[in-house]
Amino acid sequence: DEIPSVWQAKGRIGGIVDQQVQNSGFDITFEDQYYQLRFTAVLGLGEVVIQSNAKGLWVDEQFVATDFNQWMTNQVGWHFPILEFPKIVFKNKKVIQGDWLAEITRYQQINNIRYPKMIRLNHLKKPIKIKLILTDVKAINK
Repeated sequence: DEIPSVWQAKGRIGGIVDQQVQNSGFDITFEDQYYQLRFTAVLGLGEVVIQSNAKGLWVDEQFVATDFNQWMTNQVGWHFPILEFPKIVFKNKKVIQGDWLAEITRYQQINNIRYPKMIRLNHLKKPIKIKLILTDVKAINK
């Protein structure tokens, strides 16, 4: 299974750190290694748009002098391995960067293709648990 060069996914994400639960809707578009991630209703703050490109990381069109993991940790106290997300969705990869364990607990058919529906990520060294529920996944032809 190849990872499309341009693809999009939508769904819900929930993070649990020290029994604190945070949920959000998300919409992500990848173009090769770059992405645009939109969180909706993040901690009641409305919408946040995070964009990665050749110039770095941008949050709501403002340059951020850090990486995604550090920015997420600073903002909400947890992060998830965003650059591994394509491998989880399209290749059902289980172990990520040595620090994360991914478990796909449910699958779904979208346009006759089998995709994960529920993905659980557990950090192996920190008390971080992430649950992703995908409601749509699609390759985008450019």
